[in-house]
Amino acid sequence: MSLDRSPSVVRDARDTLARLLEERASVSFVRDALLLTSELVTNAVVHGNGSCELRASFTCPPEHLRVDVIDESPDLPVPTTEALRRARLGGLGLLLVADVASHWGVDHIAGGAKSVWFELGS
Repeated sequence: MSLDRSPSVVRDARDTLARLLEERASVSFVRDALLLTSELVTNAVVHGNGSCELRASFTCPPEHLRVDVIDESPDLPVPTTEALRRARLGGLGLLLVADVASHWGVDHIAGGAKSVWFELGS
């Protein structure tokens, strides 16, 4: 899914993912997936450059989801330190992703772009 930089992009990304998972995953799995997707899409739109894209693949059973959010910025995401979190509002997104996801990371893509991704499940 191509992500524009409109105010509704995070909701659109969640809706798309919800349709992918529909009734094939547990309520808690869907809740976590939508939360983490919101965090990565928000980061890409706020901090990234150029076009953004959402990619997701889901298998069941067992429940396993991989979500990639791709943007054209070469800047890597950095989890906020405790000192920075106390000094400003926000900055908890990547810490939340690290805490909830089974795995997460960043892959460099040719041309300077990157994919920030997470996996849920086994």
